[in-house]
Amino acid sequence: QPLLLSLPKVLLQPAENTLRIEQTSLPSTSHFIGKSYLGAEALLTPHFKQRQLLKSTLPIGIIIATSVLASLSLALWLRRRQEQLYGWHVLTCITGSLYCALPFSSFPLSSLWLDALLLLLFLWFAMSAAWLGLCLAPKPQPQIWRNTSAAVFAGTVAILLASVLCTPQAFRHALPWAYMAIIALGAYTTLTVFWRQYLTRWDSSRFWMLAAVMCICLVALHDGALLLSLIGPEDGFWLVYGAPPPIVVFTSILLRQ
Repeated sequence: QPLLLSLPKVLLQPAENTLRIEQTSLPSTSHFIGKSYLGAEALLTPHFKQRQLLKSTLPIGIIIATSVLASLSLALWLRRRQEQLYGWHVLTCITGSLYCALPFSSFPLSSLWLDALLLLLFLWFAMSAAWLGLCLAPKPQPQIWRNTSAAVFAGTVAILLASVLCTPQAFRHALPWAYMAIIALGAYTTLTVFWRQYLTRWDSSRFWMLAAVMCICLVALHDGALLLSLIGPEDGFWLVYGAPPPIVVFTSILLRQ
């Protein structure tokens, strides 16, 4: 989150002044700190307000809206539990909102367990969205269900075991590749369904489904590149902006049904 700090004039000396600026992150292993700018407050304040809107106000608004939508979907699913569509929609909304909200929280978790929890939430968010797309497919796909379910179960167990057996440094070293594997699994599931069934029965709703899934894949690739230090940390993670499109698209499809 962006910060704007003012230096009291009483601390400045008429002669030359030396400033010592130290930055740290919580947890200390997550070194995603952007650049620091030093200048007149009148010049920095507009830039700070813009960053605060994009990096704090807008994500919090997205989290609140997604949480409200999850509550409404849960109430609907409790009345129609026989329909899997609503159950997977609830799980998609809940895991997506929790994943986006966790970095803004102050849970007393170690860096290792925080990384593990975020990875688990990302895994279940990506796959619940993919399974929701499977439920909307014209024909059942039992083989894809079995393959992806086994992969999610194995991934969940692997993440839990790694969080117990690995050091924080080793876990963080493997974290980008785990994210990439989850992105690949979600993309495989979604694109396979579209290739086998949706291309023969193409309409506007399926176009928006594919567009939403590709949107979240792109922002997830950006976050993976950030974890791999292929790009700078100034813009931070983008998944909070990529989560709403698939949720909104799937919600509109469910409402029409």
